[in-house]
Amino acid sequence: MAIWLTGGSWQWGEWLVAYKQPEEVLWEHFVFAPIPAAEKGGTPVSVSHPLVWLITKVTSSAENPELHQDLACELITHVSSVERNTDHAIHSAHLAIRKAQLEYWRYKENKFLAKVTEEVSPFARFSPNHPKAPFYWEALFTAIVAVETGAQTPQEALDTLIRTLQAEIPDLIVEE
Repeated sequence: MAIWLTGGSWQWGEWLVAYKQPEEVLWEHFVFAPIPAAEKGGTPVSVSHPLVWLITKVTSSAENPELHQDLACELITHVSSVERNTDHAIHSAHLAIRKAQLEYWRYKENKFLAKVTEEVSPFARFSPNHPKAPFYWEALFTAIVAVETGAQTPQEALDTLIRTLQAEIPDLIVEE
């Protein structure tokens, strides 16, 4: 018997902590893959949401307008280092945010990160940075769960999703 669920790479790290099981238990019982293609013969997909750092004019001071911006740039450079982001990836099961991490020995030697990066990352697309994106993802997740649990057929879930999105986001364009 198999159970399929939709989740993210970070859940691997959460499960290691929450269930206090050795990593071997997860390797024995879990597999991971991109989300299957929406149509036969299509391409599977994985979703990522990269971070964007913004430094605004508000960060400057009257005495030295560029000082705070320079400090902010230095801080971002420091916290975005390959080493720090790899530490975060290893402890949280989040994937690399910098291409340089993919060649960093600690990232490459981590079995989970290397395998997910190889098998899932090639299908990654960025989620939109839109104010209604969280509503969209919640509605999509609800539709997927309805199909996974048998509460709705795929067509019923799609119809419900379209109605829900069009009601909340009237200017949404749905192509069929």
